Amino acid sequence: MLLAIETSSRAGSVALFDHTGLLERVDLGAPRDHAQGLAPAVQRLLGGRFERLTGYAVSAGPGSFTGLRIGVAFLKGLGMVHPRPVVPVGSLEVLAAGLGAEPADRVAVVDARRGNVFAARFLGPALEPEPDLSPGMYPAEALRARLGGLPLTWIGDGAPVVAPEAGVIAPEATWTPRADVLAALAWPRLVAGQGVEVARVSPIYHQLSAAEESLGICAVD
Repeated sequence: MLLAIETSSRAGSVALFDHTGLLERVDLGAPRDHAQGLAPAVQRLLGGRFERLTGYAVSAGPGSFTGLRIGVAFLKGLGMVHPRPVVPVGSLEVLAAGLGAEPADRVAVVDARRGNVFAARFLGPALEPEPDLSPGMYPAEALRARLGGLPLTWIGDGAPVVAPEAGVIAPEATWTPRADVLAALAWPRLVAGQGVEVARVSPIYHQLSAAEESLGICAVD
């Protein structure tokens, strides 16, 4: 049984998954209420069934700085008490997978503010990452000039920021990464032995926080 934690966006969720598929998903309630809602949601899902857990999955980012830190910190605390392998999954992949197998060619795009977006392009039903647009932060204008005229499907709250000239913007209801989608992506990787120790899990930011910028800290690769 796998516990999936998704807190990279304004609306977080947690889910339980096993070889039969999704067991249950719990939404965290009010937007940006991850700190208060995460522990009760996990308790509601698991109850006294921690011994049945075989692993964890976490949406590792990019996304909300606060949300990512809360999710990863909670996971690390939980993993210290109940150690299990962890499968980190990029939040853009989780977002892209929320559309199902169709359309085949899509761009997951999240508003990173200040005219920038977090984006990645995925190809085919297997969501193969496009090497020329790997997950990262891009200027919205540059992304529009590069891909805005192609017949792609754009998913995420960064799509209106890019404002592509062609293609389709997915419905707003699909713009939030979900824990059940995260769990479905992570389960076969967990079974294949691709989990890591919880101490090795870190959020993926792709940019500095406002506090770090105010201190004059420089981003590094």
